[in-house]
Amino acid sequence: MQARWRLQSTVGEGGHQGGSADARRGTRHGACRSSRCRTSERKALYIVDLATHFRDGRLTEELLQTASDEELVKALTAVKGIGLWTCHVFMIFQLERPDVLPTGDFGVQKAFNAFFNLTHEKKPTPAEMERLSDAWRPYRSYASYYMWKLHHARAPDQK
Repeated sequence: MQARWRLQSTVGEGGHQGGSADARRGTRHGACRSSRCRTSERKALYIVDLATHFRDGRLTEELLQTASDEELVKALTAVKGIGLWTCHVFMIFQLERPDVLPTGDFGVQKAFNAFFNLTHEKKPTPAEMERLSDAWRPYRSYASYYMWKLHHARAPDQK
């Protein structure tokens, strides 16, 4: 909560409850790079780049709500510091999209190996995960949650 307050006090009000940060304030020279943000300079640059994408219209609230998963991944990964894993987690937990499979998540990959009794020690490929999870469509976000739970579960003798 403190980090959110610091970000809002530096960049502007808004956030996850219907508002949005004031991109004009966030991209002003040095606004997010000040010590008030208490974040690394690299992360501050990522925040500024995200605000810039909203300010110039490359990202909009409407796009977040209406774009296809592929369009959204393309738009979000164009922001410095946002990769595929971040997109998937954002789409599952913030946008509540029901059919997202986070193929780059280590826990989900390990759980796939356990759940499907895959014999190889290396992680499954995204294509393999897509194929194996096809029967879970259109609810792969929910299945992913159970994969995370499986990955973090302990055997009775390990408690």
